[in-house]
Amino acid sequence: MSDYSSFMDRTPNCSEQIAEASVSGTSRFMNLIATLKGKLNDHVQRRADNKNFKYLMQLDDYMLKDIGVSRGDVIWAGTLPVNANASLELAKLALANRSTMAL
Repeated sequence: MSDYSSFMDRTPNCSEQIAEASVSGTSRFMNLIATLKGKLNDHVQRRADNKNFKYLMQLDDYMLKDIGVSRGDVIWAGTLPVNANASLELAKLALANRSTMAL
């Protein structure tokens, strides 16, 4: 029997089991912290997006036209799924609207 197979067949001793449990516990804790941090960042971003959406909805139609969007465009951007960047999509739409208006 080779040295490798005898190594693989042996049972870990108590201190090795404790060390392995400690590492897996630490990695689970770090995964939990990373998940919580991601959820907190998502929450903060959603709050900022909602604040910006409310601000745009308070602008009058002339101000929105100066930006290059309509109230309907802002409402449309507000209905986009969470994984879409609504402000980027609205900026693209404003750019397209401005280029169409220039013609």
